[in-house]
Amino acid sequence: MMSTDHHVDRYAHQLLLALRGREVPSDRIAEVVAEVESHVAETGEDPWEAFGTPQEYAAAVAGARTAPRAWTWLAILLGGAAGYLSAMVVFALVVQERDIHGVPLVVAAPLALLLAATAAVTAQWHHRPVVDPRTGRRRLPGGGGPTVVVLLVSLAAVAGVAALTRGLG
Repeated sequence: MMSTDHHVDRYAHQLLLALRGREVPSDRIAEVVAEVESHVAETGEDPWEAFGTPQEYAAAVAGARTAPRAWTWLAILLGGAAGYLSAMVVFALVVQERDIHGVPLVVAAPLALLLAATAAVTAQWHHRPVVDPRTGRRRLPGGGGPTVVVLLVSLAAVAGVAALTRGLG
């Protein structure tokens, strides 16, 4: 079966994500995806037929590397804590409370922002961009997308606390 560019791009994207999920280093991900694309371009073969599903091929490439590393858990923990604290700050602002479990909002909101920023930096530091070795073009930015959302919510919570304290003071 002849593959279309969109079909190959979709396979390559799913493979990239599957390899990323198995903690394969960015340089190796770039090599594997480039090899798949080159093979399909040269043979016209369907990537699903030639390599199996992206998840199956990622498992074969990654081998025993399946468990997330400690830094991944750290980023998840920090992002979760930041998300929880940010949500609590926003809730406290909505119901016009001045503290969360005895912690003043002027402390809790910057703490949420600090946790989110630390999670974002941790995620970005370890999920380097995947760069196509043939073109030098970035395939996918580093990880941390959900953490960036939490970071923005935390920033909004800090702004809300700042506005609330100005209004109360």
